[in-house]
Amino acid sequence: MTNSNNSHINLHVFVEVESEGEAKSCADFLCGLLNSFGKASALQIEPYWKIPEYFDVRLELRCNYLVQEDVEQIASHLGDGWLTAGSSFIWNGGDEAKFADERVRWANLELVEIT
Repeated sequence: MTNSNNSHINLHVFVEVESEGEAKSCADFLCGLLNSFGKASALQIEPYWKIPEYFDVRLELRCNYLVQEDVEQIASHLGDGWLTAGSSFIWNGGDEAKFADERVRWANLELVEIT
């Protein structure tokens, strides 16, 4: 089990929206969900170069104490249908997968330790 006071959780999502304002609205909504676990903030909101209808949104969650199980709990809070790859959680949509914000098309959630 990983634990550290010097760690944070990154949430990286691609959202399908028509404007940067809508992408910011989505980021604000997701920050609101994450704030129940600590202090969330948007680090980046920009058009995704590969798919013009998507925005690349990167969020960070900081709290006093994090363990890998926190990532699992946060993933469940955000949606269902996550896949795991090492310590990362990947959400790739699909018929059975649901995310808290329907504009999200892809997500990655991971615990980042700072040493």
